[in-house]
Amino acid sequence: MMENYSGQVHQGCEWLKHSLEDPFADEGSASEDTGCHSMEEFYNDPLSKDAFGHIPNECSNEELSLYLAWKGFQDNVHKGMIEGIRAAFKWHWDST
Repeated sequence: MMENYSGQVHQGCEWLKHSLEDPFADEGSASEDTGCHSMEEFYNDPLSKDAFGHIPNECSNEELSLYLAWKGFQDNVHKGMIEGIRAAFKWHWDST
């Protein structure tokens, strides 16, 4: 099982690396009504590149949510696979 989890984490790290190389630069700006960060601000945060490292940081939950959504909608994977990826990252972060 750990080998499968390790593979899932590796795939997530590759996705993160590629998503940071070409972020959504043309996406909207921060909303003053909600106080949410824009995609540009989020991807320009220096902590984003380490979001899937062995020690989670303040960007980890947002990056993982984006990755799980991407896997679910873009790759059209089933709910069980999404739960497996989430479990793999939980294992990854708990094993340090």
